[in-house]
Amino acid sequence: MNEYKNLKTMIILFLSVFMYAVIAMVVCRELVIPRMAPLSINGNIAGDPQIYNQLALNKVKDLRAQGIKAFELRPKNQGPAGIASLNYWFIKNIYGMVFINAFLHALSIITMVMIFRYWFSLRTSILAVLPLAISPNMMIAFSQINKDSFALTGTLLLTYGLLRLIQPTQKTILLKNKLLSLLIAVAGMFLVFIMRPYINQMLLPITALILILRIVYYLMFKKKNREWIHLAIFGSILLIGLGLLSHGADSDATLKSFDSFSFHSSSDSVANKSVNTSVANKGVNTSVANKCFNTIDDQNWQNWDLFPNFINHKLKALMGQRCLIFTIREHTSKPAVLNSFVDMDKFPQGSMEALCYIPRAFLIGIFTPWPNLWFSNWPSVFYTLVPFEAAGVYIGIMGLIIWLIRRKNCLMLVPIGLSFAMMTIFGMANPHIGTLYRYRYPWWMLILCLGIAAWIDLIEDWKRKPIGAC
Repeated sequence: MNEYKNLKTMIILFLSVFMYAVIAMVVCRELVIPRMAPLSINGNIAGDPQIYNQLALNKVKDLRAQGIKAFELRPKNQGPAGIASLNYWFIKNIYGMVFINAFLHALSIITMVMIFRYWFSLRTSILAVLPLAISPNMMIAFSQINKDSFALTGTLLLTYGLLRLIQPTQKTILLKNKLLSLLIAVAGMFLVFIMRPYINQMLLPITALILILRIVYYLMFKKKNREWIHLAIFGSILLIGLGLLSHGADSDATLKSFDSFSFHSSSDSVANKSVNTSVANKGVNTSVANKCFNTIDDQNWQNWDLFPNFINHKLKALMGQRCLIFTIREHTSKPAVLNSFVDMDKFPQGSMEALCYIPRAFLIGIFTPWPNLWFSNWPSVFYTLVPFEAAGVYIGIMGLIIWLIRRKNCLMLVPIGLSFAMMTIFGMANPHIGTLYRYRYPWWMLILCLGIAAWIDLIEDWKRKPIGAC
């Protein structure tokens, strides 16, 4: 009976979030965006959404002429355009994408609740995910043809699948449970693969470390338990899947081009084309990007001999991506954008310096915008809403620390570790707070909502047993 009530509650939650998302996205497209973004066209914001929309419209012409054989998952290496082209082929209206994004948003809420149910009651879990469910700042982004809704749902499904995979299971349903866990994780990594495959590449070593630590735990403390064998088998399949689904977008060429990079070069590589465009722009802000690009020039960059080449290349690619983000300064005069950059005087010039930058990247990835930036760029939708989320993250992390000390539940370290590691990597590669916010969003919201759940649980516990009670 209780399971039936829980299932009914989850269905009602899904439908409620879905309907809210549809209404919010329609309002954003019809009322908010035309007033907020003068360059928008039919509710599509200038920039990537309009590019994706045009690519999709071009591709749907081929689909109508040639049928499904003309379908491309990523026209011009852009996953949103591929999904949107299918939408235009079947539904012939942009609001088909709104329904898809609303469905993904509702699915992400259900997935986060399922993650939280490992530690919290259903009521606490639902209350805790409300910031993600409402998410007024992201409703604007989700109303567009975008990558973020897919990345959010995919990363949460992958996290949930990984949690299920490493959990002890009854012998009678062990194989079935592990297989279902793997399928959930694979579904998540495929959603990520469509839009941002490099996220799977980033998740690969982190996931491998979690699986190894779990297997070591079984071997050291649960020697009679042979479940580690199943975990090793299914975990290996999961890692292979992450490896296979970690390439395929424009980012591959961009990151690879930093392996051999020459500042002011005439090379046709993606990175050098971006640099040459930057150098051609003689605006007042070019110096920051140029200084950054100069440090990753092959003549200046210092590889660490103790590292294999692929690690040196990964670190250099992260710093190269950081330089590319600095070029945003050269194409805008908006104070809110220019004031959103951090560490414009820090340019790691080698693998060792990049490693030394990790603690700083940790702070940037998790804690920006700093309190001194809150409301400083008003009027701005971003800086009006995000400070409240940032304050929630700060308070939530304190709650998580207290909760972990009291509960001593090490499984909670899995989503926390995943979130902190991913946000640190994004903090290394994204010195612009607005760009960083979009990329770290799934992990940022996971920490925020976990913190809320931890505080609700602690407060309820203290009500039952006040501090000082025997």
